[in-house]
Amino acid sequence: MGEKNRKIREHIFSVARTHRPAVEEAWIKVLQRSGLERARAETVLWLTLSVVRGLAIRSLWQPDLKRFRRLLDEWSRDLGRHGQVAVAGIRAEWDRGAG
Repeated sequence: MGEKNRKIREHIFSVARTHRPAVEEAWIKVLQRSGLERARAETVLWLTLSVVRGLAIRSLWQPDLKRFRRLLDEWSRDLGRHGQVAVAGIRAEWDRGAG
């Protein structure tokens, strides 16, 4: 069992290392087009991804999609227009996944 989990973990890490940088760079460019300087775009992206990842982990033991959407909307408002750009794509992915 441990060997199987290790192989799965290694595969996930490999996929993340291969694809994550390009995806993050694409989001940074979207944020820059919305008016942010690169350093601020990186900060907005990292903070947004951290919030979303935290909510995803929390959903493992406390699934509450309505609350998570409300929290994500509040996070977006706190970031202003640029946060809304970042959160809009994430929210669309959640909506597709939630059916």
